[in-house]
Amino acid sequence: MPFTFERDLILPKRLRRSLGKVFGKLIQTRNLEENIDDEDRIFAIGDVVVGTLLREGYVPSVAIFDNRTARGRVVVPEIRKRFRRPLTARNEPGEIRRELWSAVSKASRSRRPVGIRVYGEEDLASLVCIHFAPVGAVVMYGIRGKGVDIIRVDRNIKRFVDRVLVEMNKEALKA
Repeated sequence: MPFTFERDLILPKRLRRSLGKVFGKLIQTRNLEENIDDEDRIFAIGDVVVGTLLREGYVPSVAIFDNRTARGRVVVPEIRKRFRRPLTARNEPGEIRRELWSAVSKASRSRRPVGIRVYGEEDLASLVCIHFAPVGAVVMYGIRGKGVDIIRVDRNIKRFVDRVLVEMNKEALKA
């Protein structure tokens, strides 16, 4: 479903709690391998998740990272080696900027694995990934202090995300 917006999207405060829940299966990072298949198209968000996948021999189709973890700046050698020339995007917390939208759109159409280096915050990149991921793909991201949320993309989660994007667009138009 094509989605367009006139401004960078802003997450309304009323939706923050609903997006803080687990939408897929919550696992520990060490259990990633038993929850994905070799043929899965993977959209991975976060340095720890992307780095773990690469160490386990899985190369995400789309890898989004910001060289940061909850503890501060981090450089994951596997990410640097695999994604030498990543796309880049600036993005702020609680927002989806056009730069991020465009980078994920481009990466999702590529036949080769693509890295996206975010300057700022990647907190809502999962919404963009779910929007562009084909049904059956896997979107995974870390939830601080809890583990990794693995979402098998289906039509229900895509409809939910599109409703959130519409609300974010309305919020941006008010600003």
